[in-house]
Amino acid sequence: MTNNWRYSSFEEFHNNMESKKAFRSRLNRDGSISMLKVGAGSHSVSEIYHWLITTSWVKFYTVLLGVYIGITILFTIAYLSFNAQNLIGLGSADIPSRFLQLFFFSAQTLSMVGGVGIVPKGIFNNFILTTESMVGLSLLTIISGLLFARFSKQAVTLVYGEKGVIAPFKEGKALMIRLAERVEVSQLWLT
Repeated sequence: MTNNWRYSSFEEFHNNMESKKAFRSRLNRDGSISMLKVGAGSHSVSEIYHWLITTSWVKFYTVLLGVYIGITILFTIAYLSFNAQNLIGLGSADIPSRFLQLFFFSAQTLSMVGGVGIVPKGIFNNFILTTESMVGLSLLTIISGLLFARFSKQAVTLVYGEKGVIAPFKEGKALMIRLAERVEVSQLWLT
């Protein structure tokens, strides 16, 4: 009979699984925990997502506003760099006034509201408009998902152990208690 297992022993399997953990922690003799993070950068997508879900509402909306204004400015500069003469309905000839008109046009296009009476003419300006519409749809989808995740997250309730232990900790002693998350489980019995 052939061995279809990838590992020759349980120890080899266990060691391989231990190396694939995202976090490895160990309890030191003094009671402190040493943790090593494996396999993720300091600003991975999951950490950015977790920060956006758990941060305060003010920080969340500040980040969204910053991203929205930044993307709008990028598209405004793109419109100005590709011959702004090919934009029908652009009123003024001076650069600051054009920048403001194109900024508001870009902001309204990005938010799916529509333009302010400016119509792009030519392949490059239409390409910028199409790209901006797709970025706007993607941004709207991401923001909707983040808002749903923020509203649907559950509050955590902690329960405490009845007894504590005084043990050595970092060149001294510390009171250690057990904490756990309260999880309510409902069961349905069918007879």
